Amino acid sequence: MGGWRRAGGLRFPLSRRMWEGQPVNDATQYGVVIRHAAVAPGQAFWRVVRVHHLTPEENRGGHHILIEVVDEEGRRVPGVPVRVRADGQEKVFSAQEDERQPAVIVPMDRWSIYEVEVSDAPSDRVIGLTAAHADEGRGNPAFRHSFLVVWQRTTAPVASLPEPQPREEERAPSSETTPAVVPTEAAPVAEVESVPTDEGETPAEPAPGPSGVEVLAPEVTSATESTAPSPTIHPLDAHPLDMFVLFVNADDPTTLAAFFVLMDDLMRTRVAFGFDTVEAAAAARKVIVVGEADDAVRERLAASGADVHYLRGDGEALHQQWVEAFSEG
Repeated sequence: MGGWRRAGGLRFPLSRRMWEGQPVNDATQYGVVIRHAAVAPGQAFWRVVRVHHLTPEENRGGHHILIEVVDEEGRRVPGVPVRVRADGQEKVFSAQEDERQPAVIVPMDRWSIYEVEVSDAPSDRVIGLTAAHADEGRGNPAFRHSFLVVWQRTTAPVASLPEPQPREEERAPSSETTPAVVPTEAAPVAEVESVPTDEGETPAEPAPGPSGVEVLAPEVTSATESTAPSPTIHPLDAHPLDMFVLFVNADDPTTLAAFFVLMDDLMRTRVAFGFDTVEAAAAARKVIVVGEADDAVRERLAASGADVHYLRGDGEALHQQWVEAFSEG
């Protein structure tokens, strides 16, 4: 681990104000997501209390993940193992004792997507950390962004059981008297006058409305006599979209990481994209598929007649495949 320059606005040891009263994750716009640990009531675990994208003044051109691990009182816990994954590999760091430095410092490669968690107990996991973001001016130029992640040792709360309520037959009778319900008289029904016809029949006439307006029976028209025109169906173009980028298996962290690698290019080119939206992709002339597509997806896209490109890998290799697929045709 390299040293951390304290000349910026972020200094160690961290003040509790850095996480208390602050948003837990202010880096969602940079694609950073917290996956919460599954814990039982009363179980100790590591809870993420802060994910922070460093401002230009705090970062000053760095490209690091700065990690802090604290106990229930907010004190550094030396020796805690922190697992870092990227590009299909993982490495475990140990929290250092020197509180003038972050507990763990992880330099980020240009195109890699990182996920981090504490590994000695159940832990919230932070995914989508990458330095590959656009230029934000001096201090945060393109591909030089940094993040702070703070875990705090916490015990999952134990839910208290509600007080048992007596059964209906065990409840004491109420001293209040229930007011008697006075039945209301039904409104008189208007009599229907019968008018004789020539054949001696007496069909019933509709009763007058409340304001004396005559109520007319609806006129029934046979379906065969309907003169309404049939709707005109206009056939659509088989491929209304020129290009669509399809990210399959959206729950797979690899797919999410690939999205962050390509995010800036997607925003810049404004190409249509979606997650698991196979039907939308099938309407495009050209489809770029990112992620492990199953047979059903491949068959649906093949049947659409679209020009389909499948991308594999991560980091720089994935980006190079994207450039080639985007440029063809």
